[in-house]
Amino acid sequence: NQSEKIPDWMKAESDFSPRKYTHWIIVSQRYATQEEAREELSKRVAIELEKNQLYVESNSEQTGKHVGVYVRLTRENAILRECEVAWPLEIGGFQEKVYQVAWEMRLNPEVINRFHADWIRQRTQQNLIRLSSAFGAITLLLATLTFLLRRQQIQ
Repeated sequence: NQSEKIPDWMKAESDFSPRKYTHWIIVSQRYATQEEAREELSKRVAIELEKNQLYVESNSEQTGKHVGVYVRLTRENAILRECEVAWPLEIGGFQEKVYQVAWEMRLNPEVINRFHADWIRQRTQQNLIRLSSAFGAITLLLATLTFLLRRQQIQ
């Protein structure tokens, strides 16, 4: 039985709430590849961190991927353990494997503070880009309006 091979810590999945707890176990659904299972966990973590003003994935809207959060969690040693389980799946007489990934994570207060400081820095940068784009558009609009008005005066 495959479920007997699962480590006990993987069976103790907990709610992921970065501002409330510092220790979690999160488990993915079953997918065709380990990468898809890991991507699901990365996405769940990124969404929760973004909700708690701790993380911004700059290109996740375009790509749908949350690779950066996995890299960042790994760099911060926040993923204490990772477990990959291959489950048998029988479809039409053929047997395939599906994969499930679990992370045991810990975010101590220092790491949370670094995440929040980076969140503030990225949000500030995004807001400055938006503001400069708006000023550029207004300047272009005013320049065009000035050009048209002078052209009317000349005629």
